[in-house]
Formats: sequence, C-alpha cells, structure tokens
Amino acid sequence: MVTDNLHVVYSKAAGIDVHKMEITVSLSLCLEQGSPEVKTRTFSAIGEGLKEMTGWLCKHGIEAALMEGTGVYWQAPFEAVEQAQIKALLINARQIKQLKGRKTDVADSVWLSRVCQFGLGSPSHVPPKLFRDLRNLSRYRRKLVSQRSR
Repeated sequence: MVTDNLHVVYSKAAGIDVHKMEITVSLSLCLEQGSPEVKTRTFSAIGEGLKEMTGWLCKHGIEAALMEGTGVYWQAPFEAVEQAQIKALLINARQIKQLKGRKTDVADSVWLSRVCQFGLGSPSHVPPKLFRDLRNLSRYRRKLVSQRSR
C-alpha cells in the first residue's frame, strides 16, 4: 500500500513516548479505505501499566513499535514490547526532534507511529537481552566495588 507517496513498511505501527511515570502510545492503523486510523492512550510506566499497554498493542495486532531512546526510561517498555513478540525499535531522539511544532506527548507519539509506519528513521542497535542483562550486572558490580573501596 502506498500513502502520501511513501511506501508503508508496517500497516499497523505504534509510537511510544516514554516518560518517568507515564507512557503515551499512539497506533497508526492503515485501513484499506483511505487515511490511517489513529488511536492514542496513556499508560502508567510501572508494572501493570506495561502489561496493559502490551495487551492493547496485541489486541490491535501491532507489527512494530518505535520509541525514543532518552535516558534509561525506554528500557522497561522496550523489554515489555519485546516480550509481547512485537518488533521493538529504538531511535535516537536527535533524528526526529529536529522537526518543530510537536510540543505535546500525544503529538510526539502520533509522529513516532508515523515514522515507524513508513520506516523513516534508522533504528539504533540494541543488543540482545542476555547482553543487556550482563551489562547491567557488570555495572552494578563496578558500583559495589567502588562503594566498598571508598
């Protein structure tokens, strides 16, 4: 399907705007009759909110979800999306923040869903879960050794 002279990579895509305490998720669902349908919801970024978010994504048959990689807040939603068997994509915020006019979480998440749908950004490399766990463990060990020697 071609829309707006762009090729649709994922007909059902999600954009996730992550903050410390809440996550705003927008879905871009390409229907056969014209423009895409956009749905937006806000979830808690802790525990049950992540389960509710992934349930909502699975209910709509989302193929891929894109989020910005700022700070450490992206890690929990990224893992939740991965566990739900949805392709999780992380993008550097500098690639998409250059555009002006998006000042709200909802507008950010809608924009992220469109970027994902058309495959406009180049995703960052995220190592497999095993390597992420080993990295966290080694960082924690380094922190403990530093505290002990202090």
